[in-house]
Amino acid sequence: MEGEGAFLLNDIGRVEFTAKDGRFHTKGMIELPDGSAFEGWFQEKGGILYSEGCVTFPDGARYEGTMKQGRYHGQGTLVLPNGMRYTGEFRDGLLNGPGSSTALDGSSYVGGFKDGVPDGKGLLTFPNGSTWV
Repeated sequence: MEGEGAFLLNDIGRVEFTAKDGRFHTKGMIELPDGSAFEGWFQEKGGILYSEGCVTFPDGARYEGTMKQGRYHGQGTLVLPNGMRYTGEFRDGLLNGPGSSTALDGSSYVGGFKDGVPDGKGLLTFPNGSTWV
């Protein structure tokens, strides 16, 4: 595959791309049938698709950061429809490593996460300003 183009990828959706040497490694866009969309950079290395960009979902959720094989992986920011925001490290689609989360009510947690939940040392701050370590 060489040059620019667009194609339908099975049931995934429309993919716009530029390719060189038979591999994706440029800016592109994927529109999914459910209304989700990804726009950013793709690069295929050793049969694994790496990407960096922004994913928007029909419910208003949004992820901006790096991905591996379509899953959040590396540094990123996830904003949920309820206003919850997480910024930090992701691994295999889950919060993993150092990061921070902030709720719409102003409460926040800064510290470690493992498999999507707070883990290890961290600082929890409540809306009234009180903290718990």
